[in-house]
Amino acid sequence: DWYCAYSIQDIHKDTIWSLALSPGGGRLVTASADGSLAILKSYTPTERKELFPELPDGTNGIWKCVGLLEEAHLSTVYCIDYAPARAGHGRMVSSGGDNRIQIYREVSGSTSDKPLFTLEVAVDTNHGDVNCVCWHPRDGSILCSAGDDGTVRLWRFEL
Repeated sequence: DWYCAYSIQDIHKDTIWSLALSPGGGRLVTASADGSLAILKSYTPTERKELFPELPDGTNGIWKCVGLLEEAHLSTVYCIDYAPARAGHGRMVSSGGDNRIQIYREVSGSTSDKPLFTLEVAVDTNHGDVNCVCWHPRDGSILCSAGDDGTVRLWRFEL
């Protein structure tokens, strides 16, 4: 049977269009119509009890928003994807209604409870809205995108 094990609310001010789990599963990033990306961290049941004693007891862990990249795009962010390990730790790619594909990289000084990201690469495409973008699962230098123009494009990202 399927059931909702946990709900996360009040992260964004508008529709959430996409989400992606990090390769290790410890983070979740969401993409929204408000132009932002939110980074959430998974806390184990033990961490939940120690770090959030005000929450009711439970046997499950908890997801908390630990970072927000406001104005990640100039308009709606339609898609987000985490990079495979071969593309380097802490990279993610987003696409949106501003006709852009953007790669963010986690920077030094970042911690799991307070992640810090910088815009590494931004590409203006000829797609119109870029509705979807994803990393190649084994080759971290290849991205695929699809947009309003009905075209699928393959991109090479120099690591």
